Amino acid sequence: MKKIYAVWEREVNSYFTSPIAYVSISVFLILFGWFFYNSVIWYTQMSMQAMTSSPFLQGQLNIDRMVVRPIFSATSIIVLILTPAMTMRLFAEERRLGAFELIYTSPIDKLEWVLGKFAAAATLFFAFLALTVYVPFILLTYGEPDLWALLSSYLGVFLMGLAFISFGLFASSLTENQIIAAVITGGGLLFLWLLVLAGSVIEGAWGEVLLYISVIEHFNDFNNGIIDSRHLIYYATFIIFFLTATVKVLDSQSWR
Repeated sequence: MKKIYAVWEREVNSYFTSPIAYVSISVFLILFGWFFYNSVIWYTQMSMQAMTSSPFLQGQLNIDRMVVRPIFSATSIIVLILTPAMTMRLFAEERRLGAFELIYTSPIDKLEWVLGKFAAAATLFFAFLALTVYVPFILLTYGEPDLWALLSSYLGVFLMGLAFISFGLFASSLTENQIIAAVITGGGLLFLWLLVLAGSVIEGAWGEVLLYISVIEHFNDFNNGIIDSRHLIYYATFIIFFLTATVKVLDSQSWR
């Protein structure tokens, strides 16, 4: 555990002594705030219109459906965009600088290296979400959202973000070029995302398989306030698979 902590501390310091953390957090907060602002404005306008002209429309207003769900759906896209920036340098930079040999000669096991780097990126991602705490505070102060749905959406975004990070870590271990690592991460995650479209048009068992593999399909229930063990198992399996694959890549390269 101490070795994992040492790697985590080194990587976290690396994030915050470079522009990566500050730029990523700034972009995330700007985009998140923009979506939140527009969702609230739209909900407010619809509420005022319903109060003055349409009693039926007033009964259809729902802050969870009109504000909370759109915000977190947009957040999942923002995370998809920012994950390559968070993960592209984790192994690729060390390979480029010739420091990769330290992994093979140090007393730290490769799994400990991988877990430490994964934990560091997860910490940065947690900081993203922690800085949006004003959203539930505002919604609970001025509205009546479903608190469980809010918590479920946060949990879903966090788990999906961890899954994205594990894939990005794997992509970074494949190359010494950070740009290539970012492209592999972005392209791979987009492919896994878009499988939901293929799964929705293909009938039968293949369609169900594609839907199950798609990363966004398992987030939707969280965003609707539903925490299903199937989705928890999916994200846990996804994370473990790609962390293990990263270790295997490092093992294979140590023999070269």
